[in-house]
Amino acid sequence: MNFTERQALEITLKSLLEQRVNLRKQYVDQDKAIGREIKETLKRIRELDEKGTALEVIPNELNTNPMEVSQQETGRVRKQYTRHAYEELAQIIKEILAESQQPISLQNLTEILKQSHGIEFSNPYLGINKAVNHVQGITSFKDGRKLYFQLNCNEQQPVEEDKSDEEMDGN
Repeated sequence: MNFTERQALEITLKSLLEQRVNLRKQYVDQDKAIGREIKETLKRIRELDEKGTALEVIPNELNTNPMEVSQQETGRVRKQYTRHAYEELAQIIKEILAESQQPISLQNLTEILKQSHGIEFSNPYLGINKAVNHVQGITSFKDGRKLYFQLNCNEQQPVEEDKSDEEMDGN
């Protein structure tokens, strides 16, 4: 019996498909084993939490996965979402802008709110914009990459808005 090239390729294909099936089985087995380890770890964590045992300091062991970086290693902690009374917050922002009598950057406004009123946002851009939408008379504009807020006064209008007003009056 003579082997043709086609028969040789069919045998090669068959062995490659068998290897692929074996790799998939091996992957599934490893995935199940890791899943079991995760369940055991979570179970142990729950047991410790139920006992009320304080977290014990475990020596820093080598990370097996370099992509996993805990919050403690980076030093950054995600801020907790807090509900704000946006109507009241808008009035506070309006008062701050009235006192300054000039545009204030988002960063400075956030610092002022944090220092003088103890108000902190998980996302200052969204929080302040949401508050500003609750009151009339406050506008925002960008200068480069900085976002500024100001009270609506004819003297304090940004240049872009003045141009659009003149174009509307001219028609």
